[in-house]
Amino acid sequence: MLLQLPLLCQVEILKKLPPTSVDNVALVCKHLGWLVKKCRRELSKPRVFMTVTQELDGENVTLCLYLHPIHYNGNMEHCMKRRIFKQLKIPLKELNNFNLEHHFGFFELESILLTSRYMELSPVNCYLIHFTDQLFKKNSKHIRYFGIKCLDFKDLDESSFSKFLSIFEENYFCLDMMKVQACNFNDTSFIYRFFQSPVFSRTRNFREVCTTKENSTVTEGMISSFSDTGLRMLSTFLDLECPLEGLELCSIPFWPFGSIKNFVENWCQMKPPKMFKKLSLMKTPEFEHVTTELKEHPWVHNQERGAADPLIFKNRSNDKLEIRVFVDSPLYFVVQAVDVRRDPDADLDGGY
Repeated sequence: MLLQLPLLCQVEILKKLPPTSVDNVALVCKHLGWLVKKCRRELSKPRVFMTVTQELDGENVTLCLYLHPIHYNGNMEHCMKRRIFKQLKIPLKELNNFNLEHHFGFFELESILLTSRYMELSPVNCYLIHFTDQLFKKNSKHIRYFGIKCLDFKDLDESSFSKFLSIFEENYFCLDMMKVQACNFNDTSFIYRFFQSPVFSRTRNFREVCTTKENSTVTEGMISSFSDTGLRMLSTFLDLECPLEGLELCSIPFWPFGSIKNFVENWCQMKPPKMFKKLSLMKTPEFEHVTTELKEHPWVHNQERGAADPLIFKNRSNDKLEIRVFVDSPLYFVVQAVDVRRDPDADLDGGY
């Protein structure tokens, strides 16, 4: 019956089908196979998660595309399992001119993870940076997750590192999550430059965990050069136009005196305030003054709180909105914005 319809009607029907059904239809007869091939760009494509894994030999990289079960089952059964869509191992140097469509066909790229084999630190190089930049240029409308894991930036030259940062400056996208995990940098200044890029205005959630540095010394010059970085990050986080709603950092070694207190006071005076899920900062010895100035703040709503209870600060224009500051957890300093009308007991342990 489908073959009896006008050609344009056949194409419109094919556009309504999910990717797996399109592939099945192409096997029905020679005509439909030809039609699917001619119109493949316009038909629905499988949505995939890509891992770019550098091999231990330092000369090869494995590209693997996964399908999420909901994309081929139509439901969330076994939602944490991924099925391999296509996989290919190629020399690292071929990434510069690698044609994804030629080798993998058509797909929508939703997630990218740059990592290394067996979680061994692997050096970042210009080939990987150029390939990532091309992925963002061609798929910026679809990408929702970007992660880098177990990558070593310590030997990356200034030009290549600037090129890496330009990915977030020159490409327009809005991620659901960006994650930097177990990566190694030369020193704190490189991490700060990463934080100074527009990345926070391009993602809803940002997590930086288990970062290491070759040189962990924080000099006076470094403090002077980057003293306003933390302040600007907190200011961006409170901007109503910024999509960021979750922020987790572990590599800020110093916070200027009063910066966290000002963050809390600014939120309390906002009308309307920005509602966010979580601000989580790794504690350092310098956090003692942050904790003290918040505990003694006159705006603390629950002065008679229990030992494990968070500090509560009410919004000045709406007392149903509050932020909860978890100052007594051993590793993290956590702040949450809560609408008590919706969830009065939201995550009372601070998420840790």
